[in-house]
Amino acid sequence: MAGNRKNSTREKIKDVAQQLIAEHGVDGISIRDIIIAAGQRNMASLYYYFRSKEELIKELVFDANQVMEGTRTDYLAKLEEIGEPLTVRQIVHVILSGGAKLDPSQGGRNATIMRFFGAVTQTHRSLFEEATGGQISPTSLKCMELLRKQLAHIPAPIVNQRLMFLWFSATSVLIAREEGLAAGGQVREYWSQPGTYLNILDFMCGALQAPATSQAELSGNSGDDLPMIRYFITGLADPLAGDVKPGEAVADAFAAIDQDVMPAKKRAGAKK
Repeated sequence: MAGNRKNSTREKIKDVAQQLIAEHGVDGISIRDIIIAAGQRNMASLYYYFRSKEELIKELVFDANQVMEGTRTDYLAKLEEIGEPLTVRQIVHVILSGGAKLDPSQGGRNATIMRFFGAVTQTHRSLFEEATGGQISPTSLKCMELLRKQLAHIPAPIVNQRLMFLWFSATSVLIAREEGLAAGGQVREYWSQPGTYLNILDFMCGALQAPATSQAELSGNSGDDLPMIRYFITGLADPLAGDVKPGEAVADAFAAIDQDVMPAKKRAGAKK
């Protein structure tokens, strides 16, 4: 019985901690907030079970990552059982399914996974990295490789950048979707419609498969952007930190962008 009570208390602390972080951010809550919300009287309870707030967060990240990876793995296995090459749409659906299948109305920690991930990675990316070991999950890696094969007609550097943009976009949209589903009422109805998710899927696929402009091919970019992709997905330190001055890099980039996007007359006027 004592063991069951310990597990129950431990899980209760995890439940409320994830919800509070999802709603208020990592720095927006204290250990005291967590303990009170968990219905505990002893302020040392969190230290007893997790040693620190940071260790608690890392365990929550690990648990949430396992849930999402499990969903992706199941979807990918079902599609591969068909025995036909996967389409871009099917592969992107596998990637999105990790967060898209979660329903806040079901309660529990699965109801706040995306918002929790967003809160942690926004301000405490190092905790996310430590929890995941700085590794991209096997199914996610496999999906990216499958997408590279399906998009082989597009230059590899462009595809690699778009894969990074896909993760950015997917995370942001799924966070908004989770928040909308949790809101209830008309907002929930909007986000819960099958057509809304299918439109998200179409949007992501369209972005991946769009024709590349000539200026989009980055000079000096290799076909392997995995270190940069890993940085944005897992939180590893920036592999290019210190190599360029940010101001110069942005100015140079937009000089090329102007050549490609702006009409010639506008460019001429901008120089005056």
